[in-house]
Amino acid sequence: MVPPTIKKPKKEAARRKTNKKVKRTATRKRVSGKSESRRTPAARKPVAAKPNGAGPTIHCTLALTGKWSMVLPTSAIAEITDYEPPAPLENTPPWLLGQVEWEDWQVPVISYGALIDGDTPESATAQSRIMVVKSLSSGSRVPFIGVMVREIPKLANIAEHELQVTGDKGKSLGVHCRIKLGSQDAVIPDLDRLSQLVGHAAYGTVEKDGQVGKA
Repeated sequence: MVPPTIKKPKKEAARRKTNKKVKRTATRKRVSGKSESRRTPAARKPVAAKPNGAGPTIHCTLALTGKWSMVLPTSAIAEITDYEPPAPLENTPPWLLGQVEWEDWQVPVISYGALIDGDTPESATAQSRIMVVKSLSSGSRVPFIGVMVREIPKLANIAEHELQVTGDKGKSLGVHCRIKLGSQDAVIPDLDRLSQLVGHAAYGTVEKDGQVGKA
């Protein structure tokens, strides 16, 4: 025998139906509130206008050597050390000052100004330092090059429009290009070629296609 269906009182059914409507309405309001907060734009700092002609900024290091300022990528510099007289090497050009021990490496030290201008290397002073530069040649006999500099190199941010390429009529060895940096003469070195020159002068080695051999 099927039990008779018990009908709920109309008042109770109406009250439960009303509660369901309230819950659904509250849920929609919470979702709506989140959406509106996401659409609210965040406060932004005003962007300073760039001067006319300003281009990308180059982060680099300036190092004085001879009468020139070397412009190097900061990532190419391994360390700046106090100056110590390099141990001389036999049968080397005047610009190759000798070698020093650094981090268990024998690092050749050069006077870059004397190399590119053919001048007599300048004398060291109390402010002189040795800048250890990473070689860019893979498999190089000379993974590091020491450059005698007149003082501690300085970090600089240079806008491209501040650089004026002046050329290199003499086609100096180890020079990528010569530039004017304001009123100062500067040089961007060719580190790949420079490592080959130093390796050949110090140890009689040359590099071809990343392989090292005797000259």
